[in-house]
Amino acid sequence: MRAVGAALLPNASAHVLLLPEQLLRAAHVHREPRQPYRRIHLVVLRSMNMLAELVQHVVAEAYAISPKDIMAAGRHKAQAEARQVFMMLMREHGLSTTEIGRLLSRDHTTVVQGVQSIKRRLEEPLIAHKLACIRQALRERSNGLIK
Repeated sequence: MRAVGAALLPNASAHVLLLPEQLLRAAHVHREPRQPYRRIHLVVLRSMNMLAELVQHVVAEAYAISPKDIMAAGRHKAQAEARQVFMMLMREHGLSTTEIGRLLSRDHTTVVQGVQSIKRRLEEPLIAHKLACIRQALRERSNGLIK
């Protein structure tokens, strides 16, 4: 579980949850110091899903495919390349390979291979240009969430 403080997400609502000590150790969360009852401000999977949805739509537009095609199991060149770009961008924004794999219903090793594949191909001008355009579109649409 990835938790992000509400200050980083101006448009998201934060949930205040009271969790037992065991869950605190198991979850990777930000706990405010000196708060009674272990109050935790979480954006429970919401920030990760918002980011994933934004990246999914921008990448799909860049490759002229449906956002559902990125999550699908298809192996067409445009689909596979778009999925690998999605993996790389999500990895750059702090998600683990396991978390990205869960989003795509794939194993984390598939995510590692996809990220490495796109990084190797960054020397190709077409891929580099397309990635630069995608990053610019993400910055414009993210309302400051993505730098």
